[in-house]
Amino acid sequence: MKGKNSINLVKVLIITFSIAAIISLGSIIVKASDNSHKKEEYRYYTSITIEDSDTLWSIEDKYNNGNEDKNTYINNIIQLNNMNSDVIKKGSNILVYYYSDQIK
Repeated sequence: MKGKNSINLVKVLIITFSIAAIISLGSIIVKASDNSHKKEEYRYYTSITIEDSDTLWSIEDKYNNGNEDKNTYINNIIQLNNMNSDVIKKGSNILVYYYSDQIK
C-alpha cells in the first residue's frame, strides 16, 4: 500500500506542476500580446496641392508615419483618388491621409 500511495502522490505532483506551467505560459502569452501601453492612433485625411518635385513616394515619405509599408500606402492613395496610375501633375489636388494620436 505504501508504494501505491507514493505513486499516487507523484502523479498528483506531476499534474499540479503541469497545470501551473500551463497557467504561467498562458499569462506570458497574454502579456506578450498586450498593447495597452501603445497609444491609440487615428487616421486623418487632408487635401494637398501637388508641387513641382512631388511624387507619390515623396508624399508617402511625408505623410506615412510607418503604420503601413510604402507600397500599401501608395496603392491606397491611388485608390482613394481614383487614379489610373502613379503619375501626378503639378497643380492638381489629391487626398492623402496620416495617423496621429492627437484627437482633432
